[in-house]
Amino acid sequence: MGNYQKYVTTYKLSDERVENIIAFLNSENIEVLEELPQSCSPISSIKIAPQNITLEYRESVVDSFFGKERTGVTITEFFEDVEYNNKLRVYKGGDKSLIFGMYKISFSDEGITVNTESNLSEKEALRYAANFYDLFGDDKLGKKVKIFYKKESYGADITYYELYNNLPVFDSYLYMKITDEGVFESTMQVSEVKEENSIRNDIYAVDQVLFKLHQIIKSTEVVTINNIVLGYGREQVGNAFLLKETAVPMYKVTIDNLNIPLFVNSYTNEVK
Repeated sequence: MGNYQKYVTTYKLSDERVENIIAFLNSENIEVLEELPQSCSPISSIKIAPQNITLEYRESVVDSFFGKERTGVTITEFFEDVEYNNKLRVYKGGDKSLIFGMYKISFSDEGITVNTESNLSEKEALRYAANFYDLFGDDKLGKKVKIFYKKESYGADITYYELYNNLPVFDSYLYMKITDEGVFESTMQVSEVKEENSIRNDIYAVDQVLFKLHQIIKSTEVVTINNIVLGYGREQVGNAFLLKETAVPMYKVTIDNLNIPLFVNSYTNEVK
């Protein structure tokens, strides 16, 4: 004889339920383009902190972009009081600029003509992105990353996210704007996972998340949700990221004609 307890930790939305959600949203002028995350198993929170841009890493990136000789490269420094009151170091060679902050790296290439009616294919954009990522060293975000592609009038936006527990970490990324001639603008920020909560908490399924968004989105015209993905995000979205903070499972929702994505806390179903 024996006693046992059964714990069900995995739950997945059926295809039929997903189809019903999409049909309902379509009837309410909300269009969903991408596949929806159907798994909603309990997930633990994590603690993350921004990772400093070290002198060694900065020098290796500069060498990747401008070569070890750094012919014609100028260096300037200035203080920025917007986010971290930190000193920025700018390397400029020709039309290319690399700006190093305490936690971020920004890049721009003014020599690339931005075509506002680009015919850049997704395959070409991904190839440009992969070559550009190699300049930063694939060990920074990891050899395996989550890639998001979004078509734009000038070509494409592509973001590489670091993975933890096979989920993208929204505060650890390389974001690239790409046109016909290549990457003309980018931002990189890397965070470090310090610890993981031993307790896994239930999360809201994507159908409940979409029903909540439906209550918020009121439009007589069609609203297009390009992408919805589950990952890790800080509880205080948008604040200065300086110290170790809690990151919880969040749904990142990208909507057409909305400049910034919506973040939904998957523990509470609250929109940030």
